[in-house]
Amino acid sequence: MTKTKTKTKHKYRPAFSEEEVEVLSTILLEAYLADMKKPLYNPKHPADSTHAFSPEYKLIHHGLVGKINTLRTKIANNIMPPAYTTTKYKDPAIEMLDSLGAPTEQVATLAKGESKEVYWKRCYEKYIQDPASCTVPEIEAAYEHMYLNDLMTTEEMVIHEGSTSDSSGAS
Repeated sequence: MTKTKTKTKHKYRPAFSEEEVEVLSTILLEAYLADMKKPLYNPKHPADSTHAFSPEYKLIHHGLVGKINTLRTKIANNIMPPAYTTTKYKDPAIEMLDSLGAPTEQVATLAKGESKEVYWKRCYEKYIQDPASCTVPEIEAAYEHMYLNDLMTTEEMVIHEGSTSDSSGAS
């Protein structure tokens, strides 16, 4: 009895958002359609096929287009549930204010010519005097001032670092 060797292939699963799948699908399909117009690589006449792709490449490209478009269709028709859903971490104090109905729509602004550091300090001083009068952005600025000036406990620093690393480029 002869054993046949099978070639194993490692498979990976990246996590894409619906928008990313949409963009990938569009890019792959456009590139695939453009590639299909090019001739296959001919080793006997390499000069004639300098911009051509190998049959293996076209086969892989065809497979990618099929997989991404299948994924796109399943997502669009709610056939495939998300692998996981991400959420942004919120500071417990800010979460509490949100749950109490504190106004979170207000946007804190810098005074003309004021640096972020001066603004953060001003918000910190307001927070120390009357935390209830602060808006959520002012509380966040106060926390930033506290963090940068070593005015937080170790536990508060860990929480603050977790909340700023999960946000989109804040701090």
